[in-house]
Amino acid sequence: MTRAREAFIWAQALIDVTGAIEDADRIGENISFVLKALEKYRGLEGLLAYPSIDARSRVMFVSEFIKEALGQDIEPVVVSLLELLIQRRKIGLLKDIMKAYDAAIIERKGFVPATVISARGLTMRQIERLRGVLEGRLGRKVEINVRQDPEIIGGIRVVAGDTVIDGTISSIIRRIFSFQTNSARQRM
Repeated sequence: MTRAREAFIWAQALIDVTGAIEDADRIGENISFVLKALEKYRGLEGLLAYPSIDARSRVMFVSEFIKEALGQDIEPVVVSLLELLIQRRKIGLLKDIMKAYDAAIIERKGFVPATVISARGLTMRQIERLRGVLEGRLGRKVEINVRQDPEIIGGIRVVAGDTVIDGTISSIIRRIFSFQTNSARQRM
């Protein structure tokens, strides 16, 4: 089973357990706090993986630490998730579970998740214009996630559901090169 598929299964189970879509954002924020704490305080991840202390004690320590350090209570369902991940030695999946969880919640709210990749950041005005175009084309509300990738040189690539719109400079160059190569073969 791939890592993405496994994360998807965990995310779906978390959604099933939480039930109400209204609780989804709060649960997502909780998981984000845990991820931020694990990034900021590297020793916490080591503690979560430390097998000599039982899983429940490790999770409770991390929960209390997050409460003290970040001023955020951790929901019981998130505590249970962490405990299960630790028991099954899957705590490394947490970031992937969060991505899958966010995508699933966006879809359940009736939105199409769209990833926009550009060589540099987009302004809010550009994002809103793009959102309007995509919503018109897809016929649904769109939740946009912007990523930067300097490899694409310029332009943007949009992935929304099964739709891919590639208007990047690197893609255009590849198409031109492919066209020229095919034209040269046909002349021979």
